[in-house]
Amino acid sequence: MTVRDTSLSAYRAIAPDCESVRRMILWLAAMRGDRGITADEAADTLGFAPDIVRPRFTELADAGKIVANGERRVTRAGAARARNGKSATKARVMVLAARAKGAA
Repeated sequence: MTVRDTSLSAYRAIAPDCESVRRMILWLAAMRGDRGITADEAADTLGFAPDIVRPRFTELADAGKIVANGERRVTRAGAARARNGKSATKARVMVLAARAKGAA
């Protein structure tokens, strides 16, 4: 088995879980309404590592299912930076695309 075969097998093994995570993010975005949600907030709420949630946000945005609402909130890492006297990093807040279109 080659590295490529192993990578493909690993991808196939987690693909269904990715779809479940995407559905959970969409549900959270719907529940949060106009307030929206960041990837960090979704990770905290769902109990997943941010590295599992962030790519799903990108996939949903690429598919046009969620969009940025123009707001940014301090991330977990950004809050730690701020405590150390550095500028806080902020993440985009995402809302359901249907909600954003309806508000326009």
